[in-house]
Amino acid sequence: MEIQIFRKLFEELCFAFDKPFEDGRALVYYNNLKEISDSKLEHSINICKKTCNFFPTISEIRNTACLVNVAVSWQKVLKIARRGCKDWEELNNLEIASLGEIGGIQVVQDSSDEGLTFLFNRFKQAFDILSKRNIQLSEEEQWVMLGAHPECVVSLERRRGSLGTKKDVAQIGDVVKGLLP
Repeated sequence: MEIQIFRKLFEELCFAFDKPFEDGRALVYYNNLKEISDSKLEHSINICKKTCNFFPTISEIRNTACLVNVAVSWQKVLKIARRGCKDWEELNNLEIASLGEIGGIQVVQDSSDEGLTFLFNRFKQAFDILSKRNIQLSEEEQWVMLGAHPECVVSLERRRGSLGTKKDVAQIGDVVKGLLP
């Protein structure tokens, strides 16, 4: 993040809470928040201006930025669940692993509105824990985390044009069946 952009956001934050702008305080906040993208930090600060009773701490701004990340990821999961797992490739490894922790895409698809609230909270917990790790998943592991069925693998392979014969389809199905619990 460029310091000029941060300075503008911090000045707005100070104004919203009727605090004088101080270079020293701004520098401490900047050094602790500079790795957050411009748009996420702006969004986080705007949320803090609406929800905090007092001038937000660095931790409050950072936690709000993390919540924004989880919310964006959850929206991607919901969109893909509504599409029947179509375009699942849009999910990153962290999102897929977090989804796996809550039971996979089918659990999201079958859930009621109340259930989705519960699943979001579980997704957020998994996302928070897993975000501290470097998650690397093979394609097979991604499918397992998503809770995919062998037919999904066959469909994906057909779309990619990498299936040749019925024997290839059967082999892929057998491999995936072996991966699924």
